[in-house]
Amino acid sequence: MPSLILHSYRRCPFAIRVRMVLEEKGIPYTVI
Repeated sequence: MPSLILHSYRRCPFAIRVRMVLEEKGIPYTVI
């Protein structure tokens, strides 16, 4: 399974929440 690619929206609470969940579950992802 490839790592997820997330766009970095600094003022988007949803993006921050998604990243927190991914880090909790140890899922690799890339922020572009």
